[in-house]
Formats: sequence, C-alpha cells, structure tokens
Amino acid sequence: TSGNTPTASSPAPPAPPEATSKEEKNYFRRLKYFMERRFPCGVCHKSFKQSSHLVQHMLVHSGERPYECGTCGRAYNHVSSLIRHRRCHKE
Repeated sequence: TSGNTPTASSPAPPAPPEATSKEEKNYFRRLKYFMERRFPCGVCHKSFKQSSHLVQHMLVHSGERPYECGTCGRAYNHVSSLIRHRRCHKE
C-alpha cells in the first residue's frame, strides 16, 4: 500500500471542500464509515466499532449458543434473540 492509503487506525479525513460531486462525497462517507469500525472479524471481515461487538459476533462463526430458554431449552447466540423468543411462551 502507498503512504497515502488510509488504514482503520488512522483518523478519517473529512471530505475536502473541493469534493463537490456526489461520487466524491460518497467516497469520503464510505471511507469514514470504514475507519470508524476498527475491529474486523477474521472469518468474514465484517467490522465493528467496539471489540465487545466483535466478541458477540464471533458466536455466529463458532456455533456457540450460550443463551438458553428455561422453558423449552431452545438456545440462541445473542441475548436479544432469547428475549424475543420468550414472548412466544407468554401467549
């Protein structure tokens, strides 16, 4: 890579004042989005703003489902999925 290539650890540059075309503005918008997400998944390359979100995401790849329903035993990889599931037992 060249010395001018931005990395995820460098701050996102603002769109220069001369960036007037829609394409130029979109480029800098995408660049800013990429650089705010500094924690990439080594499996699928999805990136996250916080390391804890990456840790949670890795459960998708490991197949681990640590959140189990106490009523029926069904398990989920994210607590929000378990909370949503529990509603079916209240109906």
